[in-house]
Amino acid sequence: MSVGVINNALMQDLNHIVGIGNVITGPRALDVYSQADGRGADLIRVMPRTTEEVAAVVNVAREHGQKVFSVRGKIFPETLDGKVGILIDPVNLNEIKKIDARNLMAHIGAGVTFEQLEEELNKQDLCLLMPGSAESPYVVRSYLERDTLVGSVSFRQPNLSVFHAILPNGSKWMSGTQQLTEDGANFREDQGPQLSPLFGGSEDIYGIPTFGIVYVYPIKTERQVFAYSFKKIEDAVSFTYRVSRNEHCFEIAGGDNTWWSSVAGKSLDLANWTVLMSIEQHKALVDNQAAQVAGLAKDLGAKALGKDMVAELGQTLRRPWYLLDRAVKGRIEAVKYYTFADKVPALLDTASSVMKGMEVGKGFIPVYFGSSFFCECDIHHAEEDMVKAQDMRLKAYAKVLEQRALIDRGNGKLAEMVYKKANPVTVSMVKNIKKMLDPDNLLNPGQLMEGI
Repeated sequence: MSVGVINNALMQDLNHIVGIGNVITGPRALDVYSQADGRGADLIRVMPRTTEEVAAVVNVAREHGQKVFSVRGKIFPETLDGKVGILIDPVNLNEIKKIDARNLMAHIGAGVTFEQLEEELNKQDLCLLMPGSAESPYVVRSYLERDTLVGSVSFRQPNLSVFHAILPNGSKWMSGTQQLTEDGANFREDQGPQLSPLFGGSEDIYGIPTFGIVYVYPIKTERQVFAYSFKKIEDAVSFTYRVSRNEHCFEIAGGDNTWWSSVAGKSLDLANWTVLMSIEQHKALVDNQAAQVAGLAKDLGAKALGKDMVAELGQTLRRPWYLLDRAVKGRIEAVKYYTFADKVPALLDTASSVMKGMEVGKGFIPVYFGSSFFCECDIHHAEEDMVKAQDMRLKAYAKVLEQRALIDRGNGKLAEMVYKKANPVTVSMVKNIKKMLDPDNLLNPGQLMEGI
């Protein structure tokens, strides 16, 4: 049978499953990505509307001998360059099935965006935690990948209770208590060995997420926003750590002028290091905590920013911070990692030391009562400096890895760098589980790293 006949049969099957308007071929198939910069792939992009359609696409791909890839972020991944196959785009898996106000959970498809869910939650005086450096607009994807959350001071990650994913054999994986029954409680089950935690950061090599139950939160009666300027990063980090440790905030993040300007989408002309935070609770408690925070800031020599600037910065809260939106020069490369509070200043200096001649933004966000800090160095560059910036990014990652920073996500060259320093048993485990679930290497081959 000729290649043309095979392709025609494949297209007919895909059109039958998802509808003619939801199958895209040619260069437009990659329109879902930014920063491709000369890279390419021969992919058929399909946009299923249900979990069942995702399963059907996977089964058809297997029948036609096609590999299946999935859209995991808006930045074109280096590992996708030159690939051939089917690309599953979750954009149409955008149904908000249920908002459970009593149990503070939202049941949503993998294509529901932060903006879409927030709009519906506002109608019920609810909110969700927003990511501080997201590469995908989709809530389930962001939470499953453990994106750092600006309001995660007193909440553990992932902010996801249960998820569903389509496995390479076309069957549906259900995590948590739904492994026992889909009726009744929908809670994450953390006891005993299970495969569900492996899906986060896996680049979908085990399965493609289609649905999730995420945690949501009530909007409190009183909310106040504060911003303080510090001369030294050490004082800014100390303030952020102590405020988080004492649970005197809901959202909190710190950074330099370049970082905050990119988050706000305009030049702010901030001096030194700025920490932005919010407090939400009953008014009496907010006032009490605000007084304690002001006293701590004064002890550390901080200056409270004026009302206009606080209002300007405050507008960035309660909305997702997307990495691509921060590309003030058109392109951005980010170095992201976790470390302890006392290592934040030194590691930010270490990462930025290889970025000479570039505009660099530095930011930090505490996680779970300040037990660790998410840190980020952004390289802002023009398109012609792409290769240089990407090289600097990898060199910066190598530097912070030497200083024992935690890098919990990555693919391609970065993943190889991280796994090289990991226990060999870890790599063997990843390979063995992949082989067990996907013996034909159907789903996202090579998307975590070469050979996996």
